[in-house]
Amino acid sequence: MNTSKVISQRSNLVLISVLITIITIVFSTVSFLYVVNDIQKLTNFINSTGSIRGGIQRVTKLYLLNQDIKESVKMIDETNIILSDFVDSKTGVFNSNDKVEISNLLQSWAEYKEILKNNQKDRILNSSENLWNLSNIVVNKIEIKTHNHIALKYLFLFLLFAIICILGLVGFFIRKVVQEKIEKKASRDQLTNLLNRNYLDQIYNVKLSDSLRKSSFLAVLMCDIDHFKYINDTFGHDVGDNVLKRIAEIMVENTRENDAIFRYGGEEFLILVSFAEIPQLIQYAERLRSSVESTEIIEHKITISVGVSLIDDKQELKQHILRADTALYKAKQAGRNRVIVNELNLTTAST
Repeated sequence: MNTSKVISQRSNLVLISVLITIITIVFSTVSFLYVVNDIQKLTNFINSTGSIRGGIQRVTKLYLLNQDIKESVKMIDETNIILSDFVDSKTGVFNSNDKVEISNLLQSWAEYKEILKNNQKDRILNSSENLWNLSNIVVNKIEIKTHNHIALKYLFLFLLFAIICILGLVGFFIRKVVQEKIEKKASRDQLTNLLNRNYLDQIYNVKLSDSLRKSSFLAVLMCDIDHFKYINDTFGHDVGDNVLKRIAEIMVENTRENDAIFRYGGEEFLILVSFAEIPQLIQYAERLRSSVESTEIIEHKITISVGVSLIDDKQELKQHILRADTALYKAKQAGRNRVIVNELNLTTAST
């Protein structure tokens, strides 16, 4: 499996992971809001059930005082309907015995209303007390079970909140990884894995500031593979690509960690380096040239020409690149496989 296919598969896997994370976060958030709303409804329901007991006492008191009981009776009727519907809807909370007790309560209430309607005063107090005791048992049991149900809801709510937080962190991590992969892919040449020109200006500005702060020399090295067209025409482009990759490896092996190596285009490489003294810079460039020359890459001898330009902060990067390119051209004209420093007009020929 080739590299591009592997990268593509990994990118697809990351994309799928991001989508799954987003969908899960959305689902968890919606569930979180639903549970919060459900808890609020359950809390309101518990508050309303207590009105049954108080309502029965109020109806009895109003009736004995010969006052209107219609509104109080209507309130209890409505609460009983809510209570019955609630118990029927929460099959996982209430069992068949609970439903029987609710049915008995509703039946007792209906009978009590008939007693009131028929003005059977001798039965009112006794029936009222029995009805209140029955409603108290039913309401207490419903409140306890509802409170337990709310506790489970809160536990579920906590778990959802934890899931949302964890997925948020995972999503942030995945996004960061994806962003780093995209930035790395944008900053690297696919063939050689060297930096490409997209990040040249950014890295140049950083290295220039660092060089000025340390009072060191910053330089541009333009390196070009000699007779690369001949290599491609003679051995094929696959071999040419292998030559490019191997020379990139040689450059990495013979440079320092803080040096910036770019594949500038085609068979050209650009290196940004800083040195305390110019002779060290020339030795550095010469070591690169000789390392390529002494390495057997293919059966044909491979060499590079190098043009060097010292950098100051008075000109833009493109001017320094042009000067390094001019020095490189002079190296080509002088016979290739050599280093020329533009400013000093110094030619280091290979032996």
